[in-house]
Amino acid sequence: MKRLTRNTKPPKPIRNNKIVVTFTDEEMAAINAYCKKYNASSRTSIIREAALRAVMTQLMDDYPTLF
Repeated sequence: MKRLTRNTKPPKPIRNNKIVVTFTDEEMAAINAYCKKYNASSRTSIIREAALRAVMTQLMDDYPTLF
């Protein structure tokens, strides 16, 4: 394993899995309007972050607790 120095960043994880999502015209217009309003350069990253935020929130809400 290569040692990390102060100026070396850890490698980015490789995305090997793919999911295809189809949007309605209205949904795509909303995504495009959001990207235009907030100067987002990548729709993919916005959609990925939104999906993972929803998934992680649900998992945290469903996590078993003692009380």
